[in-house]
This record gives sequence, C-alpha cells and structure tokens, in this order.
Amino acid sequence: MLTAVLPGTMICNQFSGVGTMDVISINRTTSIGESGPTFGKISLSGTPLGVTLEPTFASGKLVSTGSYDAFLRVSPKSNRLVIELKDTLPRTHIQIHIGNEVFETEGCILVGTRRSGNGISGSTATMNNILAQVHTPLQVLIR
Repeated sequence: MLTAVLPGTMICNQFSGVGTMDVISINRTTSIGESGPTFGKISLSGTPLGVTLEPTFASGKLVSTGSYDAFLRVSPKSNRLVIELKDTLPRTHIQIHIGNEVFETEGCILVGTRRSGNGISGSTATMNNILAQVHTPLQVLIR
C-alpha cells in the first residue's frame, strides 16, 4: 500500500520473484483514418487487461515500437500513480495512465476496459487493476 508519496516520486513496488520481470505488452491494432486515434490491447505477462488509446500515427506523438524498461511514479500533473517508460528519446515522460479521450494524452498510453466511439471507457478501473498486479522491475513491449 502506498501512503503519503510526493508527486514526481519514483515508486519501487516490492518484487519477490527471482529472475523474472513483469512484462506489459501493448499491441496496436487499429488507427481510425489519418486523424483518428490509435487503439490497441494491453496484457500483463500474457493475461489480457483491457484496451489502449493513443494519438493518431500521423500526429508524430506515438512512442516508437520496441521494448522499454519502466517504473512506477506519482505524476506531478495528475497526482496519480502511473507507469513511466524509460529511454523514450526524443520524447520524455511517456506514461501509461488514466484517460478516456485522445485529447487527454500528449503521446502517453491511456488504458480502459473497452472502446467507446473514438475513445475508451473504464479507464480508472483498468489502471487500478494494472497497478495492483505489477511489480518492478517492469518491462513494456509496444508492437
């Protein structure tokens, strides 16, 4: 349980596994036209957790596909716990966080339970579920 954590603080959840790492996979599946959002599916070590929402491919705001180390931190912007990807240059502060519409992201990855028009729903419940299950060290694979 987290208590009294200052915004911007990096959080290291307890990790009891030996030689294993939690892996979050994000598989981009759909982009709606040139100006529409990008949707995907998110899973943790192979177990489906929900859907993702990101900006359009044409926006130039999508983090590149690849493998990223990640950590938990309290976002200074939202004062909520998020997952932040490391080494995303030239982009910085790429996070997995709560949000339902593409205007709520500047290139981060929003999570939810299902697609809803051009957005997603169930974001808070999905993020809480993810945070309850992940431990550091953590890796995020984006395809």
